[in-house]
Amino acid sequence: MSIIWREEYSVGVKEIDLQHQHFIELMNKAYTAVYNNATKEDILKFVDELLTHGYNHFQTEEKYFDKFKYPLAEEHKKIHASLLEQAGAFKITINNALDYGKEVSKLVDFLEDWLVDHMLTEDMKYSPFFIQHGLS
Repeated sequence: MSIIWREEYSVGVKEIDLQHQHFIELMNKAYTAVYNNATKEDILKFVDELLTHGYNHFQTEEKYFDKFKYPLAEEHKKIHASLLEQAGAFKITINNALDYGKEVSKLVDFLEDWLVDHMLTEDMKYSPFFIQHGLS
């Protein structure tokens, strides 16, 4: 299953939208790797790339939260921290699993559900705030 970017996911800030699009590309690569029976080492590289991109993306959002004094920043930061913790736990499970493909599929499904829900709910909360402060 692959995820397709939709305009409804756009927060109206090019830098963040491009990061969201890249995250979707990484998840699609991970799906493809699983279905092509990639090695555990290759899968773990994809997982590391997803985690690194997620961390960097959250840093971008949080930089603007702090810069513009976004009123829901602390709540949003807690959501970010929780996701990174959950994704890190998946990485440990994948590393220790005999059927690592199944575990990666679970991770990607989790991230897909989380990302789409997060973009459509939490990120849309800051969208007008960021735009009001001059981001586009």
